Amino acid sequence: DYHFHVILGPAYNKKEQIHQNYQNENITFYSNVNNMVEIMKKCDLAITSRGRTGFELAICGIPTICIAQHAR
Repeated sequence: DYHFHVILGPAYNKKEQIHQNYQNENITFYSNVNNMVEIMKKCDLAITSRGRTGFELAICGIPTICIAQHAR
């Protein structure tokens, strides 16, 4: 059994559309997250963009695939 926790960032502007198109009991969508670490603790693996979230996942010891958005 798999369960996906998807966190939508504040800049993502199609939140309503994604909630409607991907309703599934195995997927939980979050937005406006105040305590990211609480959600991270539930995960066995993470996929994220580069940045602060990658460091938080590393500190929690969660294996992570980081995908850079740009060359910087």
